[in-house]
Amino acid sequence: MTTQDLQELGQLPTIVVSHRDAATVISRATSRIRHCIDTKDKDKLVSLLETRSKALALVASFDAALRDAAVIQSLNTLSAIGYQCAGDVYLQQGRQLAAINEFTKGLENMAVPDSQLERSLHVAKEHLSKKMDHISLLPEEVVVTNIIPRLMGHQTLHSSKPCPYLYVSRIWRERVLQYDHLSFRLSRNSKESDTADEMQQHAELIRFAPFTESLHVGQKDGKGPWHILSQASFHSLRKLYIKGDAFNWHDPGSLSALRMIGDGLTHLEIDIWHGMTMKFEDILELCPNLVSCTLGGGVALDTSSLCNHVYPKLIHLAIRNLYVTLPQESLEAIYKAFPSLTKLLAKPAIDTRPLALISQYCPRLQWITLQSGFLLPLIGHINGIRHALILQFRRQCYMEDVVSLVRAHAEQLELLNLMVRSMNDVDISTQNDIQFPQLAQLALHSTEHYHAGFSTWVISNAPNLRYVRLIASAVQSKTLDCLISLQHLNRMELRFEPDSCDQNYHQALERLLQHHVRLGTRSTLEKLSLFNVLPSPSSSGSVIPSWLYPVAHLVRLRMFALMTQFDMDASFVSFMEALAANCVALEDIEVTCDHGLVAEGVIAPLQQLKNLKSIAIYCNSLPEHDVLQMQNCPALECLSIDMPGNAVSQSTKDALSASIKEVCIT
Repeated sequence: MTTQDLQELGQLPTIVVSHRDAATVISRATSRIRHCIDTKDKDKLVSLLETRSKALALVASFDAALRDAAVIQSLNTLSAIGYQCAGDVYLQQGRQLAAINEFTKGLENMAVPDSQLERSLHVAKEHLSKKMDHISLLPEEVVVTNIIPRLMGHQTLHSSKPCPYLYVSRIWRERVLQYDHLSFRLSRNSKESDTADEMQQHAELIRFAPFTESLHVGQKDGKGPWHILSQASFHSLRKLYIKGDAFNWHDPGSLSALRMIGDGLTHLEIDIWHGMTMKFEDILELCPNLVSCTLGGGVALDTSSLCNHVYPKLIHLAIRNLYVTLPQESLEAIYKAFPSLTKLLAKPAIDTRPLALISQYCPRLQWITLQSGFLLPLIGHINGIRHALILQFRRQCYMEDVVSLVRAHAEQLELLNLMVRSMNDVDISTQNDIQFPQLAQLALHSTEHYHAGFSTWVISNAPNLRYVRLIASAVQSKTLDCLISLQHLNRMELRFEPDSCDQNYHQALERLLQHHVRLGTRSTLEKLSLFNVLPSPSSSGSVIPSWLYPVAHLVRLRMFALMTQFDMDASFVSFMEALAANCVALEDIEVTCDHGLVAEGVIAPLQQLKNLKSIAIYCNSLPEHDVLQMQNCPALECLSIDMPGNAVSQSTKDALSASIKEVCIT
């Protein structure tokens, strides 16, 4: 041991809990330990450390007690005292495994077995073997409805690995099996043979098959373990998920297995990798009670025979990532075959023409998404189509079909998200005989200028809009003027494009912003996002566009995001100063200067905002002094800066982290 280690041994440990005369024992032992260190009496030192370790454990100073025990072991590795002290401390803490390890280690180091260590090891093992079956002492309903769901969560049990909860006791097993959502995963090892050995491999699934509600089947070698399903009764099985190459529609074994369990299934999901044609009618013949069906992967779906039947039980249908695009005829056949549909996702769909048939054949539809491109998050529900997402970037989007859809569901429609590459031009100036009283969210993204008429039509007939997201090509000055009449507009996002923003557009935008400035505290606009803002073409030397200045006077503004396509020079300082002085309710601000520079002093005024909780800045370069000043924001909780152009010193990061809860600077 070093001199410093010995000196630390002579220091009086901190005592938090009192226990009889333990404090006195510790104090006296410590004084004598200092004397032994000076006299180098090792045997006496070991005895005193043992006394102090036991006393420290009595006052719950376990770390100090274990430290003394470790010192004893280092002073005399062949003595049982150090191991006995450490093991006793662990036993007092209830750490039986640690105690067993300590006693075992001591016995291994003894030339002659120590009887005290052996007895202590036996006691520790006895303590470890004691279990309290509290599940059997609680009311059955409490266990099944509250405790078991928390233990099991959403975990899926493996067909070949025992679940510990099923083997604690008979009562535990009974309670777990009463849980209605038992789920197993069945996957076949490619090395397994179709013998009794394989049955043994999946014994867990076979044993608990009658209680299994959902089954996940996955396979990579094209030989799904379907014959295993014939070895047990799956009368509780309601949900089947097939993934990979586990299912072959032309394999008699696969079809036979599905036929055995098909009558009880209410949910079926097939997501396979190899190209294969499936007849929708065959699926529904094998599983006649489906209420939810998801088909995806490398599948070519044959819907030709659907027209001869009606399936009223199916309410949720998702067809995604198919091998071939769904033609118009397939969508029409789906509408007619499933009149009870409340939710439909079709990807990829060839066009939007079948939209006009929805109201006629699927009157209960609540949620529809037709996609030709990428996947976006979806939201849904209740009484007619309330949320409609139409995403067509690869195919033609027919305006008359979109108009027909929104007209048919005008009373219920709450969200409309239209993202299209091209859409035929239709005169909708005569369509003003309709209102969208529930429409609260509108998002329009189009690459064609003449779509502005559609956005103007929707906005002018939707008095309760709260959230509007528009791209410049889908907006005219008339569209922006319509936004002035909205009395509940709370959030607005505008994305600018070089070829779409003329002087009339900017003037209309300034009128809209000035309108909310004049309203003052009566304004409902609290969240504003402006993307791809272009520089001012004026010759005054300032790059900041004049229409932007009213933003700094929106007194109700709580969230502001600004993304520019130019450097934020010194002309932005006055704008940010006005923003900090007037927008006192601001809580969240995001500034993006795409690959550009933010001049000195531009962000400094933000420290005046007393309610500001989050700042996000993305730029190529920003003065470090300005970054450091963000520590002065009194309510700031999150600071995120992405600045690849220059690094921020570690000292600045440390200073910011000391006063701000979450700091991320890259």
